Amino acid sequence: MNRALKIIGALVLSAVLAAAVYLAVPSARDQAAPEPEVTQLEFWTVNSQYAAYMRDRADQFNRAAQGKKIDLTVKVYPRSFIVGQLSKTLFSDAGVPDMVDILFNDFNRFVSSADYTLLLYPLGSLLNGRSAPAPWAIEPFSFNLNPLAIPYASGQMMVFYNHPLMLRCGVDPASIKTWADYLAAGSVVADQGIALFPLDISGNDLIFALMLDASDAEANGPAGAVLHSPSYQSTYLTLRDLLKSGVCRVSENYDIYNNAFFRAFEAGEYISVIASAEYALDLAANAPNLKDALYVQALPLPSTGTGAVSVAQYGTAITARCRDIPLAKEFLRFAKLSAGATSILSEAEQRLSGYFVNGFAQTVPDADQNIRHFKGASALPVAAAEMVTQLLKSLDEMD
Repeated sequence: MNRALKIIGALVLSAVLAAAVYLAVPSARDQAAPEPEVTQLEFWTVNSQYAAYMRDRADQFNRAAQGKKIDLTVKVYPRSFIVGQLSKTLFSDAGVPDMVDILFNDFNRFVSSADYTLLLYPLGSLLNGRSAPAPWAIEPFSFNLNPLAIPYASGQMMVFYNHPLMLRCGVDPASIKTWADYLAAGSVVADQGIALFPLDISGNDLIFALMLDASDAEANGPAGAVLHSPSYQSTYLTLRDLLKSGVCRVSENYDIYNNAFFRAFEAGEYISVIASAEYALDLAANAPNLKDALYVQALPLPSTGTGAVSVAQYGTAITARCRDIPLAKEFLRFAKLSAGATSILSEAEQRLSGYFVNGFAQTVPDADQNIRHFKGASALPVAAAEMVTQLLKSLDEMD
């Protein structure tokens, strides 16, 4: 009897111990999933819109990725700082971010030799067999046929009009169909002491290169192929005459992305501004008094055509310090090329619904044949920079 009780007691004790062990050690099913590996990445860009876009894409990437995660630090710097920093560290990864936005006509500063791969990582493998941007958009960001950056999906050049002011001056922006119509409207408003548009000479604006391109300037070679050619001289004289007549004037602080210009535009000193589509977000944030006053059109070509102008402006590059970080390439592909990627233009449409007098989306031509692209020739920006210098000298002579 005592022996039986001892056996039963031992069995009960074993069962209790087993239960305790079972309760103390959760099953594999109940164990928490391991924390995903976190990769730290730093991204530099030039404006808050691109910054917000990439932060949003990073959040979406982290939700979609299995077992991996990025911690994206985003910093917004002036274009001049980014160019200067990259130029200083051209053959070193010290002091550069993992990913960076670069203006298309700044790329020639970094890819003048075969050693460019010491700074920028070739992205050809990201584009193979994928929904890549159109060749015209990639070409300005390529060297020796190697893509070095992926542009943002927007790029249409637009004219943003102060609609009530236009009507008070006797001009209906809906009647402007060609570049000639646009300049004719400028003569009307200049007679009333108002400039048609500001000239941005900071390097962010593309109006100089655009006019050269539309004049059929050939730039398939050294910069001398355009500089001081008949088309160059014609474009220069056109812009000089526009400045002389008051149809346009050099923007406050030389660019259209500063508070002085936003205040001048709000005050009616200019009747329109030429900028890329995503500039709508800058106006919404910095020119609130123009809410419900803006009329937006695709920029008419500075030629006989009436189609819209589409340009590749900023592209996102991966620096060479990321050559051994596959997740950086995976994230860039997700951010710019995946099916769920939204363009900055679409973001503008969604966030600015009701901001404009007319529908923003209706201003962008649907058919590709209506869009005129830059030839992608690297000499056009060089010629444009020279033209800025000449025009400023010309202004001094006028004074």
